[in-house]
Amino acid sequence: MKFTDRLKSVRGAKKAALIAVSILCIGGAVAAAALHLPDLWFQILSYVFYALSALSLVYLIYVVICFVPKMKTNITRWAQNYEFTDKLLHDYGYRTVAFGLVTWAVSVAYALFQGTLAVLSHSVWFGALAGYYLVLAFLRGGVILRGRKGETEEEKNLLRIRVYRTGGILLIVLTLALSAAVVQMVYANRAFEYAGLMIYASAAYAFYKIIMALYNLVKARKQSDFKIRAVRNINFADAAVSVLALQTAMFQAFSPEADVSLYNAVTGGAVCLLIVALGAFMFVRATIALKNQG
Repeated sequence: MKFTDRLKSVRGAKKAALIAVSILCIGGAVAAAALHLPDLWFQILSYVFYALSALSLVYLIYVVICFVPKMKTNITRWAQNYEFTDKLLHDYGYRTVAFGLVTWAVSVAYALFQGTLAVLSHSVWFGALAGYYLVLAFLRGGVILRGRKGETEEEKNLLRIRVYRTGGILLIVLTLALSAAVVQMVYANRAFEYAGLMIYASAAYAFYKIIMALYNLVKARKQSDFKIRAVRNINFADAAVSVLALQTAMFQAFSPEADVSLYNAVTGGAVCLLIVALGAFMFVRATIALKNQG
C-alpha cells in the first residue's frame, strides 16, 4: 500500500496523533520564526520545522476537507429531529428572525460598550455612535416583532410593507442626525483611540459585519418578505457605520499626527449618502408596493 493511501486510511487514535504532531510542527515553525537565533544548529532545526510544518499544513487541510462534509451531514441529520433546528435549516425567513434576535442582543451590548467609552473618554463621536447603534438595534427589534402581527396573511403583508417604509424613513432621519457628528469629528480632526489590542478586535468585528451584511443583502433581494428585507437593510446600515468608525480609529492609532480630515470627510459623506439612499429606496419601494396592494 502506498504511503498516501495509508494516510487516507488512518482512523481513530492514529489520526488524532497525526493531527497533534502536525499542530506541534506548525507551532515549532512559528516559534523558530519568532526566536530567530543565529546558532547554526538552531537554523538547521528551523528549516526542518518549516518543511514539516508545510507538510503538516497540507495534511490538516486534507483532513478538514474530508471531515467537513461528514460533519455537515451528521449535524443536518441531528438538527432535523427537532422543530426549532429543522426550521433554522429549511426556513430562510425563520432563520433571519432567529439570528436577527441574536444580532439585536449583540448590537445593544456593543452600543452600551460604545456609550461607556464615550463617558470615560468624554468623546462626542463615540456618544453619537452609541446612540446610532442603539436606535438601530431597537429599530431592528421593532421590525422583527411588528412583522409577526396580523391575523390574515394579507394583513401581515401590509403591515410588513408599512414597517419597511417606516424603517426607511427612520434610516434617513437617523443618518442625517449622525452626519452632524461626522461633521464635528472631521472639523476637530480627531477620533478616540482604542486601548491596546481592542482596535484589532474592533477591526475583525467590523469586517465580519460588512461581509455578512453584503452577503445577506444580496440574498434578501430574492425574498418577497418585506420584514426580511428590512432587517437585512438595517444590518447593512449598521455595518457601513462600523467601517467609518473603524477608519477614524485606525487613523488615530497609526497616524495620530497626520491630517486625515479629508479622508474621514470622504468616507463619512459616502457612508451617510449611501444609507440615506438606502432609506429613500425603502420608502419608495414600500410606497409602490402599498399602491399595488390597493
